[in-house]
Amino acid sequence: MDINHIPRAPSGLSRRILACVLTAAVFCTGCLAAEPQAAQPAGSSEGISSVESKNAREQEPEAVSSSLDPEISAVQTVRSYPILEGTEEENTVVVIEAPQDGPCIFIVGGIHGDETAGWKAAERLKEEVRLTRGTLYILSPANRSGAEADQRYVVNSGDLNRAFPGDPKSSEAASRIAAAMYREIERIQPDLVLDLHESKYLLGTNQGYGLGNTLIYTDDSKISDLLLDFLIANEEDNVCSEEFALTTPGIAGSFNRVVTDQLEIPVITTETWRGYELPHRIGDQMDIVSFCLRYYQMIDG
Repeated sequence: MDINHIPRAPSGLSRRILACVLTAAVFCTGCLAAEPQAAQPAGSSEGISSVESKNAREQEPEAVSSSLDPEISAVQTVRSYPILEGTEEENTVVVIEAPQDGPCIFIVGGIHGDETAGWKAAERLKEEVRLTRGTLYILSPANRSGAEADQRYVVNSGDLNRAFPGDPKSSEAASRIAAAMYREIERIQPDLVLDLHESKYLLGTNQGYGLGNTLIYTDDSKISDLLLDFLIANEEDNVCSEEFALTTPGIAGSFNRVVTDQLEIPVITTETWRGYELPHRIGDQMDIVSFCLRYYQMIDG
C-alpha cells in the first residue's frame, strides 16, 4: 500500500473506514531510519491511571519553585523537579496538576536538539496550558545540550533517540539521559506519551527517509480511537494546518519503540516538516497536543 499520501475521502464516515484500513495496514520501516545529516477516551479504564501509578507520581523528588505564569498557577498546581541532578546532563521536569483528578500525559520535546518546533511547542505549553483535570508532565528540551548547540545529537555523544532504554552507568551521555527518561516514564506510568519531533523531508521523499507531517506509533491497541479521531478532524480541517499521515512502528532503540514495547505505554511521535516557517510548525505541534488533551478531557474546548 502506498502510504506517502492518505487519499481524501468524501465524508466523515468513509474517512473513518479508510482510516481503519490504513491504521491496520500502514507500515513504513525504511522511512523510520535516521535522517541523513547532510541534508481510550477519558472515563474508560485505559484513560485513567491506576492507584499504583498515582502513588508513584506522589513519590517524586522534592519540587522546586516555578516561574510560570501566576495566573495559571492560581487555577492549577505547577511544580518542577530535577533529573540527573548534579551532572552535566541535569534537566527539569515540569508537572502541572489540575484541581480535578484525571488522566496523565507525559510530553517530551527536543530529543533531537535541532528539531526546534517540537521543544519550543513544549516550552510554550508550560506557559499557556490550563488543565481542568488530570496531570501533565513536560520534559523539554530533553536533549538540552543539543538544543543549545542547535544539533541533532547530544553534544560529544550520540543520537538520544537510538539510545533507549539507556544505561545509567554508561560512558555515553546519550545513554545516561535515555536511562533517566525511561526510569521516569516507568515510575509515572502515564496514560499517553507525546514525543515531539520534526523532519527535514516530507513523508516518502529523500529515498524514504522523510517523515514530515506524520504521527508515528508502535502499538495502537490503547489509542486507536484517538488516532482515528485525529485523522478525521485533520481531514475536515479542524486540527493542524497541514494533512498528516500515520506511520508505524518506531525504529529500534527509539523512545517511541522502547517505551511502547517494554513498558506497554502508548507513545505518539509527532513529526512536523521543517520546510515550513517555524511559527507554522509550532502551531501544528500545539494543535496535536491540544487535540490529545481535549480527547482525554484534560482541557476545555
